[in-house]
Amino acid sequence: MRDPAGAAKLANAERRRRSAARVSLGISARRAAQPLQQSRMQAQLRANEVAAALIDAPLDDPEVGTIPRQQAMIRAMELLYPQVHASLDMTLPDEPEQLGTMGWQEMQALAQQLVTSSDQ
Repeated sequence: MRDPAGAAKLANAERRRRSAARVSLGISARRAAQPLQQSRMQAQLRANEVAAALIDAPLDDPEVGTIPRQQAMIRAMELLYPQVHASLDMTLPDEPEQLGTMGWQEMQALAQQLVTSSDQ
């Protein structure tokens, strides 16, 4: 080892990088030994390579035809940007004028319906 100070700087930088990855993924010391958490952390640490394999490889491979390339991109987009669905059920007064006459407790009950239905 010719440059112990340089090696120490590199080791400290790698330690900080791994620590930042654990923090961004919410991996605690207790959960760090779980294979799923380790896999997520490795994917985070190698994000550029994962992105290249997911996006660049199918697009740049001359052996992949147009249809399989499009299918690979659709799967990648579904993975990267999953669709989110929400539904809401609530009961409102039948007449608009009734909304103006609602008291504080009735409005609170209506708001609670919104909170309860959004949690489900």
